[in-house]
Formats: sequence, structure tokens, C-alpha cells
Amino acid sequence: MKHISSLIIISLLLSSSFIGLSNKIDQFSINNGSNNVLYVGGEGPGNYSKIQDAINDSEDGDTIFVYIGTYSENLIIEKSLNIYGENRNNTIIDGRSSSDVIYVLSSNVKISGFNIQNSGSNSSDSGIELRSSYNIIIDNIIKSSDSGIRLNNANHNMIINNNLSENDFGLRFLNNSQSNIALNNSINLNKFWGVRLEDSEVNNISNNNIFNNGNGLFIKNSDKNNLLNNIISDNWYGIEILSSNEITIQLLSRNHYCLTCSTFELYMVFPEIISRKLWFLCP
Repeated sequence: MKHISSLIIISLLLSSSFIGLSNKIDQFSINNGSNNVLYVGGEGPGNYSKIQDAINDSEDGDTIFVYIGTYSENLIIEKSLNIYGENRNNTIIDGRSSSDVIYVLSSNVKISGFNIQNSGSNSSDSGIELRSSYNIIIDNIIKSSDSGIRLNNANHNMIINNNLSENDFGLRFLNNSQSNIALNNSINLNKFWGVRLEDSEVNNISNNNIFNNGNGLFIKNSDKNNLLNNIISDNWYGIEILSSNEITIQLLSRNHYCLTCSTFELYMVFPEIISRKLWFLCP
């Protein structure tokens, strides 16, 4: 009876977590109400040839649509914009191995439909760096960068349905990045870690496929993060947790080492509850 009760409690807690996640997604679905569209590439009269030029001429709430092509640029976004690529496989933003490919300083930015590649090689360089809040990064390919997506003191952002591959780090949370959601991303073939959280709390990392990275998921000095329904497989370390409390995990999978832990409290692990133990070999 005690074992059955534990499973019921876990199921209820997980259900409430996903309800809360759904409510947050609904909050992000509000349109900012602008009808002004600027076009980049293609053959239309007055279309821009550079994405940054369209950004510079835009106003808060505008939409920028980018036709298929390769755009060798490093973008700085300081306005609330919707920026859409025609096709994420063939609408390429190439950072030319310099700095961040896209640097987002404004809140309420949506970026979707791009192949974003070749940031600089410094540890601060990224395919996309977010330094603001309430942004949506959805349905992009981000590769060949130091970090695919890097959140730096960035809150309430959503990272959804992206493919983060062949970077040093797939997805990074740094410097008090809080209340962000990473959902349904494919994170693979990254050199060091698929996902890395440092000094960042109350983030929700759910339904991601984190596989074939150097290591899977790293958490340090980061309390109250939820890792729900992720597939974490074929990495060297599955999950490593250091100096972090109240970490919620559902589902561990095929890695050389499942979980390493130090000075933390881990609870609500499905299918078993584990607390204060070191080294877990995967089945």
C-alpha cells in the first residue's frame, strides 16, 4: 500500500506540473497585434537583402519574413519582433565563426524557421543568446556554435521544437535564468553537454530528446528545476547534479552512467524515489 500511495502522489504531482506548463504556453500565445510585415530576400520590390537592415527599419510589434537563402550576418535584436524564416532547412543565418549569430536584448521576440550556424568559438558565443524575457524560440536548427542557445539572466522564455546539434553545448542556462521552458527539442551530437544549468532556478525542461552528446544534462547551484518526460540516452553521463536542491526528474534512460549527485536533495523520481546516493548504473 505504501508503494502504491507513492506512485499516486507522483502521478498527481506530475499532472499538476503539466497543467501549469500548459497554462504558461497559453500566456505566450498572445499576438502583439502588429500587421506591418517587412520582407528579406526573394524578388519582391522593396525587399531587403539583409535581415539586420529590416530589423533596423522595423518598429516594436512588426513581423519580418525571410525567404530561403543564406544570410551571412550577426544579428542584434533590440525591438519586440516576430522573425520568421521560410524554411528551417534552407533559410540559413551564418555567423561566419564570429560572436553570437543572434543576440536578443529585447523582450517579446519570436524567432522561427531558421538554420542558425557558425557562431564564434569563445565560451560566450552562441547561435542564439537571450538576455531578456518572454521570448519564443521555436522550430529552428541551431548548429556548429559554442552554445546552441544560451540564456544569460533571461526569464520566462520558451524554447520549443528546435534541433540543437554539433555545438559544444546544446542549451545553456546561466546567471539567474529563471522560469524558462524547454519543450520538445532534439538535442544531440553536442561535444560537452546537451543541456547545462548553472545558477538558474525554477526552469521546466520537458519532453526533450537528449541523446548522443558527450554528456546529457548538468545542473549546478540550481534549485527547483523540473526535468519531466525527457529521453536521455546514449550519452556518457546521463545527468550530473551538483549543489542543487528540489530537483524533479521523470525518466532516465540508456547512458554509461545514469546519474551522479553531490550535496543535493533529489525527489519524485519515476519509477523509484532516490535520495542522496552517488553513481547509478543504467539498466
